[in-house]
Amino acid sequence: LAGSYGTHLALAAVARHPRLVHRMVLVGVEGPDHTVKDPERVDDVLGVIATARRPTLRADLRVLVDRLSSEPARVSAPGDRVIVVGAWDLQRWVAEALDEVQEIEAMVDAIPTML
Repeated sequence: LAGSYGTHLALAAVARHPRLVHRMVLVGVEGPDHTVKDPERVDDVLGVIATARRPTLRADLRVLVDRLSSEPARVSAPGDRVIVVGAWDLQRWVAEALDEVQEIEAMVDAIPTML
């Protein structure tokens, strides 16, 4: 059983060891050249989103990444916990949001609230 990026690994495993894999279940299959989360492609995809929804999106993200790189945010969580959010966390969230239209829309709407 594999989903999303795990399907890359599953397909590579079956290609390399076809006699060892008898069955597999793949969900949300992304072929080797089809993922939009490759670092080289993320900026291009964000450019398309910016053109359609928020022209300042990439600049806004740069501001947030720079800010979180120099000083991670501390966010209150239930149970009197504090979660520290750094630049990597933001970048990971943005990359993961590129999976579905609803997640992209939520990400675009959330960015201004973080500035």
